[in-house]
Amino acid sequence: MRTTRGRDVVGRRTDLKKTPSPELKLKENQLSQPENVSAEVFVAVLKALRGQLSAVDGNRLFFPNGINLIDVEVKLGTTQVHVKVSGGTTMLGGAVVTDTGLREFVDSDWTADEIKKVAGEIWDQATPGTNCAMATTIPKEDCNCYIKNAARHFISKLPFDTSGFDADQIIDELARSGSGWTALGKDPDAAIDRTGAAEIVIAGMTSTDLGEDHGHLALAVVGTEVSGTWNRNFPRCYAGSLNANARVSNRGVHFTFPVKRAPDIRYFTRKPDIPMTPLLLRVGNDQA
Repeated sequence: MRTTRGRDVVGRRTDLKKTPSPELKLKENQLSQPENVSAEVFVAVLKALRGQLSAVDGNRLFFPNGINLIDVEVKLGTTQVHVKVSGGTTMLGGAVVTDTGLREFVDSDWTADEIKKVAGEIWDQATPGTNCAMATTIPKEDCNCYIKNAARHFISKLPFDTSGFDADQIIDELARSGSGWTALGKDPDAAIDRTGAAEIVIAGMTSTDLGEDHGHLALAVVGTEVSGTWNRNFPRCYAGSLNANARVSNRGVHFTFPVKRAPDIRYFTRKPDIPMTPLLLRVGNDQA
């Protein structure tokens, strides 16, 4: 830091002003500082980062004035939002995004898309799950393993989240009065509605239903896929399975359960009671 020096009225030396050196000024410009922003601005930034805006100038965040990185950090537990911008002014859809004062952003609810994202991440997991009926199983290799490792991200205190529960026992628990789950019966349309409302929907058939040695489970997610056999939509899902052909990622439930038995699939739903975890989004020029 360089200091411009002068003299006061009695002749003593004094600091008139402090101006950063060019080197320090450059460094400060490159390093971003967190700022609290309004909820409206934050939502707009999130939508832009996710490509969901329909602005005239496009639906992606762009980086003028030397911006090369944007961090959006959400601390839902403390309802704090920080936006860090390196390089200068943030612009969104042609308009300058500025801080409008110290505000709080409160929104810890899961969205249907975020539930689907987590469901996919668990399905892609390459390491063994926990509390699976068979040890050392990765989630996609067994339906009960997948359901346990996915559902615990959204629902607390799951009685079936132990190694002692297989698919049949999990379905019995879901159907139990007082379990906290709502039975939707064999209604795929109700399941589609509930996944769209960001509820946790588990699809299941017992071994008796299937006429097989094991029952089967899937996590229904937002979205539909038509069955040519039944000429109707069924909810999309993620499912692990001992049968590799029944391991599905974001496909209709009729791809993991026998298609001829698709109308017999039962659905159970429950609202998440675990808030979304803190979110950190980062976008750079090379990702825009």
